[in-house]
Parts: sequence; C-alpha cells; structure tokens
Amino acid sequence: MLNDNRDLFIHRLVTSAEEFAWAMQCLPPNRYFVVPPDWTQLGEQSPQRVLDQLNNFERELTVPTLRYVMEMGPALSFAAEEKDRWDIPRPEKSISDLIEELRRLRSTECAFIARLSPQQWGQPYTTPWGAVSMRWVTHKTYQNTIEQASTINGIVLASIV
Repeated sequence: MLNDNRDLFIHRLVTSAEEFAWAMQCLPPNRYFVVPPDWTQLGEQSPQRVLDQLNNFERELTVPTLRYVMEMGPALSFAAEEKDRWDIPRPEKSISDLIEELRRLRSTECAFIARLSPQQWGQPYTTPWGAVSMRWVTHKTYQNTIEQASTINGIVLASIV
C-alpha cells in the first residue's frame, strides 16, 4: 500500500473508467452518434464524441504529463492552437474501440502513478494547468471522467421510457 493515498487514486481512476464504460454500454447503440435533442441540459455532443474527447484528454494531456514528470518525455504547453490539433473528432472509431482505448490509457496512467516517488507525486510541476502536483493532475483526470460519465448517464436516462 502506498502511504500517500496513491493506491486510492489508482483505484478511483480504474473504477471511474469502468463506470464511464458501463454508462456507454447502457445506451442503445442507435444513440451513440446522435446529439441529444435537449442539448442545453445534456451537452452539445454525441456520446461517441464525449468518449473520444475523454480519450484525447488523457492521451494528449494526462499521459504526457506523467511521462514528463518521470523524465521520459518533453514538457507540455497548452496553447489554443495545440488544443485544436488534438481535439479533432475521430468518427471512424467504434464505441468498443474507444472504450478499450480508455482502459489502455488508464492502465498506463496507473502504472506511472504507482512508480512516482513521493516527491514526484507531491511537488508542483509546470503542466498545461499551471504549476500543480501529480496528485492534482490525477484528481483532475478523475474529475473529468466523473463529469463526462454524468453527461452520459443523463443521455441514458433521457433515452429510457
């Protein structure tokens, strides 16, 4: 057991990814690519796009930030033009492929988090979010997943009679 609660963060990251996947699997397949009619309440994107953006966030921000802290990658910036580069929809990806990608990304993140030293976990680094710790980055990743899962659950509820 890690003495700085990283084991709890790892558990929450794995669990929240599975909760998101479960919510997606509760949707009727004919709703995956449809923007909900009440988009003011549920969001302006299809469930597939929400999942794709979640993967983009983790692939382009969370994993590279963890790699940087472990001195395995370059420092990151978060200029508007860079966000435009990675925030491009990938409609060719199936829901099952995107869910598997999320699971692979989470596995990578959890492996990195488990290998961080206590100093790497707690000290601030220059990140796309400013000078924050990896604990903060992990919590931000968790928060983003929970918020997106809530959006998908809202779409699920709207599709149930």
